[in-house]
Amino acid sequence: YAERLLALSREAAEALQEGRPRGVLRLGTMESTAAARLPAILADYHAQFAEVTVHLHTDTAGGLMERLARGDIDAAFVAEPVPQAAFDRRPIFVESLVLIGPGNAPSAYRSEDLDGRTIVAFEEGCAYRRYLHEWLLEQGIAPCGTLAVGSYLAMIACVSAGAGYAVVPQSVLATVRCGDEVRRYPLSGKYAAIRTMLARRPGYSSANLDALDALLPGLAEDIRAASG
Repeated sequence: YAERLLALSREAAEALQEGRPRGVLRLGTMESTAAARLPAILADYHAQFAEVTVHLHTDTAGGLMERLARGDIDAAFVAEPVPQAAFDRRPIFVESLVLIGPGNAPSAYRSEDLDGRTIVAFEEGCAYRRYLHEWLLEQGIAPCGTLAVGSYLAMIACVSAGAGYAVVPQSVLATVRCGDEVRRYPLSGKYAAIRTMLARRPGYSSANLDALDALLPGLAEDIRAASG
């Protein structure tokens, strides 16, 4: 209750700013979005609204949803799905997911190449880890275990060294520029394109967040919990 009262106090203070962005904007984001999608947007935001201090928190999608529900952050960039009843959300980016293996792996993956191999992924709660396990199940592939890492750099390094396979957004690979150190296998079907959503608590609005939202590219389809 105390945490919620503090969050309401912050929201009330923001509402008295007369629409001028200033103060603090607390954002949560997946690491992939922070590394590959947000730098240019946040630089533009800072150039336009220098009175706003942005606090950026990275976490898994599950961890971000918990923070958002508690009021620890004002909004979060998370991979779909986002619970419709719990949050307002808008699609912002589309990520193409890519299976990566060591550079000396076959040019085309075969199920038998992945059977019994280790999966390199973030800890439980990561949306892309969930998608990877769903894809493996759909393909009838049984991994031998999971190597949990804390960053995409560590993930790509482990895969490059032959520790196993992983799924990463194509945008992250473009940022890291890992060259021939890993082999890429684009996923198909529903796993080929995953939307990143901007989620906020129902009805929540602030001048700071609305100013950022106006700078985001967005997608043609605008999905909000309030619209049903």
